[in-house]
Amino acid sequence: MFAGIQAVAERAGVIYSRLASCNANSINPLHWLINVLNPINTLLQSRLHELLPQIRKCPQ
Repeated sequence: MFAGIQAVAERAGVIYSRLASCNANSINPLHWLINVLNPINTLLQSRLHELLPQIRKCPQ
């Protein structure tokens, strides 16, 4: 993947990885994103792992 800037490429890689995790766990990526973006600003950093697709199951 070419992003031109290392930091941008790394962030894009993280997003692509999460979306691939959704697919691997039979989770709709759009539903997961909607379900995660709501609480992400108020969640403690130590609890961010709870938002991973394999942990946070989303309603279909």
